[in-house]
Amino acid sequence: MGHLAKPRDASFFRVFFNPYRYGVLTEERLLFVKGFRSSAKTRRINSMSLKKLSAFKQFDNHGFFGPKVLMAMSEEPWLDFESGKKLGTKLNVVIWQDQSDYGDPTITNVGQTLSVKIAGREPHNITPHLVRLINPEATIYGDYQNQLSVRADDVEDLEGGAE
Repeated sequence: MGHLAKPRDASFFRVFFNPYRYGVLTEERLLFVKGFRSSAKTRRINSMSLKKLSAFKQFDNHGFFGPKVLMAMSEEPWLDFESGKKLGTKLNVVIWQDQSDYGDPTITNVGQTLSVKIAGREPHNITPHLVRLINPEATIYGDYQNQLSVRADDVEDLEGGAE
């Protein structure tokens, strides 16, 4: 009885490997050139996935945070991952109200949590209260570009919450 696996060429594996994830396979396109004989009619062009495109993506901070009401839930120290040095505070907030227009009235981010990093601020024990971020700056990240890294200069309490 022979070996069950069939010999495969490289085109077979193109189905299984995600070139966007591994960055090793290329997309092949055929370019048709007018005026040439049929034997030299096509030219093969390889193009790779571009890298670091997210560096050119702008996030509309005012458009995102403007129509939202945030509820501060807790604060914790913001520590440098490598050195353990204290950088400031991570303020954990919940999107309490969302008046953003997403083009579909059924879509909302109410109830979603964000961790806001504030440099140079000491963490406090707080009770849940409404806040407004001062000069928020956000960056989109993640495999599906659905996660947000948020930093702010400070936070303004819209109602009392510090203990």
